[in-house]
Amino acid sequence: MNPLKSLRQRYVELSDAYRLLLQLKAMTGGLSRSLLPECLREAGVPPPRGQVWNAGDIRSAFAALRRIGLTDDKERVVPALEHDLCLEGLKRMAPAVRRVLDRGAGIHTTALRLRIAVYERDLNAYSKARTEATAMEEGGNHPFDGQFTDAPTDPRWLASLPPRIALDIAANNAAPLADAGRITANLDNCMELLPKLRPALVDLPPCPALVLFDVLSGRYAEARAQLVPLLQDKSEFRGPMFQGVIAFLEGGDALPPLQEAQKRFRKACGKRKAVLPGPGGLCLALALIRSDQPGLREECAALLHELSPRQPAYKGLMAARTLLGLAAGRPDAAALQRLESLPADPLSEAVFRAVDASLDDGVHNLRAVETLFERFRDRLPLVACLLVETLARLDPKGGWKERSLPIRHVRLTDFLDRRESWERVFDALAHRLQQPAAEKARKRIAWLVDTERFRVDALEQSAKGGEWTAGRAISLKRLHEEADTLDWLSEQDRDVLTTLRWSRTWNGTACDADPYRALPALAGHPNLLRASDRVPISLACKPVELVVRQEPNGYSLALSRWMPRGELQCVEVAPRSYVLYHLPERLEGTADLLGEHGLSVPPEGGPRVLELVRNLGEGMVRPLIRAEDVAASLRLVVRLRPVGVGLEVGLFCRPFGLPGTPAFPVGDGPAAPLADAEGRAVRTERDFTEETHAARNLARSCPTLRERGGIGPWTLEDTEESLDCLLELERAGVELEWPEGEKLRVCPQVSAERLSVDVRHSREWFALQGRIRVNESLVLDMAQVLERLAQAKGRFVPLGDGAFLALTKQFRQQLDRLDRLTERENGACRVHPLAADTIRDLLDGAEVRGDDAWESLLRRIRTAETGTPAVPSTLRAELRDYQLDGFVWMSRLARWGAGACLADDMGLGKTVQTIAVLLAQAASGPSLIVAPTSVCHNWENELARFAPTLAVYRFGPGDRAARVASLGPGDVLVASYGLLHTEAKCLSGRDWRVAVFDEAQALKNADTRRSRASRQIPAAFRVALTGTPIENRLEDLWSLFNLINPGLLGTRQSFQKRFAAISAPAPGGENEENASEAQSAARQALRSLVRPFILRRTKSEVLTELPPRTEQHIDVELPDEERAFYEALRRAALASLETAKEDDASRKFNILTELTKLRRACCAPALVDPETALSGAKLSAFMDLVSELVQGGHKALVFSQFVGCLTEARKRLDAAGYAYQYLDGSTPERERKSRVAAFQSGAGDLFLISLKAGGQGLNLTAADYVIHLDPWWNPAVEDQASDRAYRLGQKRPVTVYRLVARGTVEESILRLHRSKRALAADVLSGADVPLSETELLELIRGEQN
Repeated sequence: MNPLKSLRQRYVELSDAYRLLLQLKAMTGGLSRSLLPECLREAGVPPPRGQVWNAGDIRSAFAALRRIGLTDDKERVVPALEHDLCLEGLKRMAPAVRRVLDRGAGIHTTALRLRIAVYERDLNAYSKARTEATAMEEGGNHPFDGQFTDAPTDPRWLASLPPRIALDIAANNAAPLADAGRITANLDNCMELLPKLRPALVDLPPCPALVLFDVLSGRYAEARAQLVPLLQDKSEFRGPMFQGVIAFLEGGDALPPLQEAQKRFRKACGKRKAVLPGPGGLCLALALIRSDQPGLREECAALLHELSPRQPAYKGLMAARTLLGLAAGRPDAAALQRLESLPADPLSEAVFRAVDASLDDGVHNLRAVETLFERFRDRLPLVACLLVETLARLDPKGGWKERSLPIRHVRLTDFLDRRESWERVFDALAHRLQQPAAEKARKRIAWLVDTERFRVDALEQSAKGGEWTAGRAISLKRLHEEADTLDWLSEQDRDVLTTLRWSRTWNGTACDADPYRALPALAGHPNLLRASDRVPISLACKPVELVVRQEPNGYSLALSRWMPRGELQCVEVAPRSYVLYHLPERLEGTADLLGEHGLSVPPEGGPRVLELVRNLGEGMVRPLIRAEDVAASLRLVVRLRPVGVGLEVGLFCRPFGLPGTPAFPVGDGPAAPLADAEGRAVRTERDFTEETHAARNLARSCPTLRERGGIGPWTLEDTEESLDCLLELERAGVELEWPEGEKLRVCPQVSAERLSVDVRHSREWFALQGRIRVNESLVLDMAQVLERLAQAKGRFVPLGDGAFLALTKQFRQQLDRLDRLTERENGACRVHPLAADTIRDLLDGAEVRGDDAWESLLRRIRTAETGTPAVPSTLRAELRDYQLDGFVWMSRLARWGAGACLADDMGLGKTVQTIAVLLAQAASGPSLIVAPTSVCHNWENELARFAPTLAVYRFGPGDRAARVASLGPGDVLVASYGLLHTEAKCLSGRDWRVAVFDEAQALKNADTRRSRASRQIPAAFRVALTGTPIENRLEDLWSLFNLINPGLLGTRQSFQKRFAAISAPAPGGENEENASEAQSAARQALRSLVRPFILRRTKSEVLTELPPRTEQHIDVELPDEERAFYEALRRAALASLETAKEDDASRKFNILTELTKLRRACCAPALVDPETALSGAKLSAFMDLVSELVQGGHKALVFSQFVGCLTEARKRLDAAGYAYQYLDGSTPERERKSRVAAFQSGAGDLFLISLKAGGQGLNLTAADYVIHLDPWWNPAVEDQASDRAYRLGQKRPVTVYRLVARGTVEESILRLHRSKRALAADVLSGADVPLSETELLELIRGEQN
């Protein structure tokens, strides 16, 4: 599979049969595959092997389609294509599918009828199929449930459906969110449409999924409006249930409606103890708890007594049960912790997190709650409000209270029991003791126990005259079937019924009690009868123990009662008193090993015997050993185990305190363990409370563990976090244990003070050799550490064999920048001389030893930085402060011998600053200025104006070589870029003092003849002038610096390697806050490298006297006819591109051609089709804007990249009688000057200019408005054009309008303006980056976000 091909292209390249199969599969969705062969045959689709379609053909086809990525593992069409292919195949395949469906019946057939009716927008067929489907619902699931959720559908298509159908699709997508917190692929499209569909709900039956969705979103009024029909039906439980849920979530009295709903639900399902499903049962339980009345809380306890994990809202109900236990002083935090990772519905999740946060030993997973909040914030705002309360409790300083939404809601924290533990227990005890005696049951079960054959049967006894009858036999099967209706069964009776074994017989099913489970369940039952004579007996259950006895000659091991594997023994220890002995699972098979007489162990085996006792634990072993009692120690041990790239951390306590003695999980294990300590048996009493307290203190001292909460165990899935935790534990001084051979080691943390660097001159570079002294015995080579930095995500550098070097965060950043600022040669680091100052600052704190050449270079740099060069007295201009700074900066670089890039905003006077430098350097030799032809004359004028003492010559007609040869000090030659490459040999044949390259973005492509010619010109000081040093891509900067400071940024290949991360898209956004660490480090390194040689000031920074500038987008709505014209062009472009088979170069050219056609259509349809009668909405909006501006006395510049668009605009302006000037690329230079001068002097209200011809080098401050008729790819080019008016000399506020056709490629281009500026904003200035072929194609598809 070629990953470069789009899905659509792969689809188009398929055979007709496979395309039709995909269309059919898209139409049928995930429904039965068995219909496919018949449908294909009915549609007349020829099979691939020329016979008839069969199941084998279908399997082979789907296997092939899966390999090229067009179907998934479940043989569904990939979501990106499913909807479009279904619509595409509807005309041919739908009739065939209907004919096949007419011949069949069943749930899948009906579901498919529904699906086709939806795609055909046939409400009658849909209603009929839905009625049929309702009659055959299986397990409460409607055949339409879940459809249109797996793949996103076109919002416009969704909006075109009949409201009834659209609402059902919306309900299908809302249900997974409200019921399970799952976000379907089509949810956002449905939610966007839902407000428009609400009026239709009045005439439709209530939809429980939408009711619950509205409730959890806090839209109570909308939810209540849907409940009216449900409330009118007195047998329907859902009406009062939702009424009660709303009341509870609003904070009101919810008990009456919820109790009524519970009553109706139990009656409907015929189960006496059934709990309301989903949020109804959860809100009922919470409302009972909130009542704070003991009687109602007992009702809640009965409600929550038996919960099944399959029960809706199970996680929330378990949290409610924990909350109930907390009120009674018996919170079961451990049970709650086991449910932490269990998926649940949103309301249950919110309740679970709130209860967990109220427990001292809860999970307290702040990250998980934050994730839930972000998930539900925009989709279920009410749930988000409940989570905010929990977040505010877990993170009081996180500012969560301010993030709560303005929705009226219950505050779960208000009814969390705040009483002390003793107070809860005391109140519960007082309530129980003060209750009147319960009415005695009239019936009971007596269990017949056969103590020899281990058989269990049941008798039903009745109370008569204060006595119990002898009872009548009742079958266990009947007892099991009627258990829900027999309220006199005790909980122990019900436990016995869970031990029944079922079997099939000739006349049905039978059951009996499993003795291995039933007899232990009957232990302690108050009503047991011996089967042989029916006299009352008592039964106790006792496990067989391993008895370890200390003997005079060693130790003996034997079972307390010898019992073969799989046996039970029931012994009458006293008249009518029996003990049931059973063998614990872990002791099974020990009877065969020990025999009836046991095992004798000599004294030297004592330590092993004690270890066995310790490992088996209490309840399984009975130690009869003489041991010395010692005080328990609270010595903690941390057991660490590498898991993948992370670490598993567990806290243990070594109660005997000595190395080699056993360690147990904190708060768990034997309470009175035995151990062998230095040859003597010792015993201690553990204090679990103190152990837990000590463990919490240790966890709080380690930030990595503290944020996870609890006392472990923890699993750290990230290497960086694992190593941080390891350092924190080592600082805490706790004992660490590792599995054999799996230990991780972190060398002591080092900073720049541990680095020593030797700098030696080597040809045109300086070589760096460094050493990092970790400790006295470990010294690392700096080059090796730099190589391994690439493997390290953070500040831990892998050294091999489980060892890591810990760096301070600052030192890690220093080394990373050093790695990017240097190049590698034979494993050694080398640095360009111009980067010496940057390297010196970077190595601050390290020991640096340089040779004479290095020290001489640093002295030269310091000399260049001292003193302030004087502005030449012959300069006929008063430099502003920032212009004086620019002159001083360039003069110091000239003294140093480095090149400069002056990248000030347009209109800040780059020309006059440069002329000042030319004057200062004039005595040392001639200077050369290379500029675009359109601004060469401007240079001549400005030089004559500001530097009349310089002799200025134009490089043009005549003997050019003689002119160049005759130049001397005080001379300046002005040449155009057009002559630069044709006369490269002439211009490079002599030395220049200063070479100035104006509008240096013209040299951004280093491979052009123009760029190569510019690099050949020998000059002592090179200056590049540009407002956009990075115009399209990062390589522009390399090309620019390769001109002014060759070698500073290395070769093109090394530059791309070191700084490629800058161009990578940021993972969480386009700005630096969300950029990855690699991007941030690369940007900082590049900034530090180029900062000394590039100076950029913006107008907002230095020109406080400039008037304000406002930018505004004017959205132009295309009328229906023009919209259809544009859409037809777009679809034709897609079809043409997806069927064409060109190579990569021609394909991208064709994409750009189609995009240009679409952009021209946005300006005026006549630019694409001269015969069209469409007038063009954008030009109409333009004329309205012109009328308003001219009436207000304003003048405007009008830019377009299309001369044709300007021509259409001129026709309208001529017809309306407006005066204007005009300029495009064909306008001669002399005429350009006259038209600019005419506009500046007041001739014309408008100046129409093609973007490329007049976007630079012009001063048009007479205009105070700028209109861009169409957006250009690069916003920097538009900014340059706008700056023709917004520059020095402008006295009025400037407003920039951009006319944008809504719903077209122009909107996508504007989004690119915003999202693609990050590169230049981070490194230098505003610009954007190039688009890939995929991005260009997405613009046509309209998928750019």
